[in-house]
Amino acid sequence: MDKELAESCDGNENGDVDSKLTPTQISKLFVGNVRHRRFSPKPHSFNYSLYMLGLDVDQVTSSDSSSSVFSKLYGTQWYKPLRFKQEDYLRGEPGDLKQRIINKISTLGGHDSINKVIMLVQVRCFGLYFSPANFYFAYSNQGNCLYMLVEVSNTPWNKRHYYLVDMANITPTEKDFHVSPFMDLAMQYHWRVSPPNLTEQVDTKPIKSDKQDKLLIHIENISHQQEKLFDATLALTGLPINSKNLMSVMRRFPAMTLTVVTGIYVQALKLFIKRIPFVPYQRKAQKQEL
Repeated sequence: MDKELAESCDGNENGDVDSKLTPTQISKLFVGNVRHRRFSPKPHSFNYSLYMLGLDVDQVTSSDSSSSVFSKLYGTQWYKPLRFKQEDYLRGEPGDLKQRIINKISTLGGHDSINKVIMLVQVRCFGLYFSPANFYFAYSNQGNCLYMLVEVSNTPWNKRHYYLVDMANITPTEKDFHVSPFMDLAMQYHWRVSPPNLTEQVDTKPIKSDKQDKLLIHIENISHQQEKLFDATLALTGLPINSKNLMSVMRRFPAMTLTVVTGIYVQALKLFIKRIPFVPYQRKAQKQEL
């Protein structure tokens, strides 16, 4: 967790709040870091700070343009520095965003009734959008996290693929989508997930660190010979979406989209310099690629 980034934000929902924001909302700003570690054939690792938005799908797709999740810096209008555009997610699928998510979960084998969906995503930053992975957490009427739908994008091929993690029975997932030109498909994903808390922010007092919403997504790439090849960890802390917090992360990352894309190519160059073997594009399960 990037403590400097988290401490620069405000845990007080009422601190410097836009008139459109209320202290009762499920959507949050998540700040922290992502770490990648490659163990074979040569060691390589990196650790980046970042922020993502954890958005209540019902809230952000509401026809009410004054929804409490929006602010002066963030909204659906084209001129907002941070813009949510629902067409950026599960593109090409029929229906509104929530229906697209539920349909995809059902297609991949999830049949439990879904009430609330929280999406952990990147949004458009000054009109530009790219996200290596988006995560959609589906909850029951009782507030239990049932599924995590993972939307993976690769660059430069600009394709998408979907994995479903059953939170009641997390099992290894066969890798069947080419992401890195320096890693093949002969492996499984092993998941460890702590989903966002499905609770509204109603406390008007500053949130203590031990009360904050901690989110963790850890994935290990295990070969069919049971060798650990790679792991990735996303560790984030949820904070209120308000002008002060948004301004803080935008000062730190004025162009989040470019930061993400640049980081991908910089790390690819480092792997090339280390002479990691190049793997041509592979296809194993084309039916889920878009």
